[in-house]
Amino acid sequence: MRLHFPNGEHPDTFWAEGRLSIGTGDAHRIRLNHPSIDESHLMIDADPVRGIELSVQNKSDVHINGRPIKAKALARLGDMVLLGPVKMLIKADSDNREAPPPSVNDGIGPGIKNLAARAMLRAVSGQYFGKVIGLKLRTTIGRGSECDLVLDEPEMSRQHACIESTGSGIYLRDLGSVNGTYVNGIAVRDAVLKPGDQIAFDQNRFLLETVGVSPIELITAPAHPGLNPVVAQVQSAGPVHTQVGYKIVPPPPVPVTAPVLVNAPVDVPLNTRRIANFLMLIAALGVLAGLAWVLLQNPNLF
Repeated sequence: MRLHFPNGEHPDTFWAEGRLSIGTGDAHRIRLNHPSIDESHLMIDADPVRGIELSVQNKSDVHINGRPIKAKALARLGDMVLLGPVKMLIKADSDNREAPPPSVNDGIGPGIKNLAARAMLRAVSGQYFGKVIGLKLRTTIGRGSECDLVLDEPEMSRQHACIESTGSGIYLRDLGSVNGTYVNGIAVRDAVLKPGDQIAFDQNRFLLETVGVSPIELITAPAHPGLNPVVAQVQSAGPVHTQVGYKIVPPPPVPVTAPVLVNAPVDVPLNTRRIANFLMLIAALGVLAGLAWVLLQNPNLF
């Protein structure tokens, strides 16, 4: 990933994982000579499993997507971080994104037919913050009231873009907008989308989420006469992250337990049976000895 400063306060900084510090001090990897930046302003920890964590130092002024951070916050690709007035965008390593195919035949290639019912946008900033918008087969987005998702913002075109949820994948297509769209901080027109992508339209940011499906690792449809093979590429650690297919995630298998038998014979070890029989014999002899002693002491008892 990389940190990009739109106003040029610092060159783009690339790093994969570990801690990256920001401030005015000489010990920081990113030094920002700005009056609003503290000597130690922000720490960023990147971990392949836990994700990206921001830690504010010395109660510095830090915002993420317009919301203030008091101590810690989780970030993702595409987030806009404000260090006072300094803008910093978290982006992927490369600005290249795979473009969707011109047209999609849902009867060919990997995927599921009801992906539209399983794909949704979760708003993380803007007028729909906290809401979930379900995607249709074709969801139009723009400033016009006829759009499925209306975003009344000055940077939006009346018919801005659409999201297609098909059996082969999820695609963003531009509808002739003026300013385009940002996916994970990258300016795009048309792009292949995958679960977890952050899509930004002006101040409105959405996370693409799916229920019951996951990215496939690699699927290559066999070549047929007149048809092109369909290939889905797995998300890798390289600069370009693309995938175009999804599969249904099966539920975990039900654990198999041995049936419980009622009144089933219990297999007792041989030594245990011998000890038990010996103790029962001793007990029986004790009872007989007790009866004999009583008869000797009372000969006229019977």
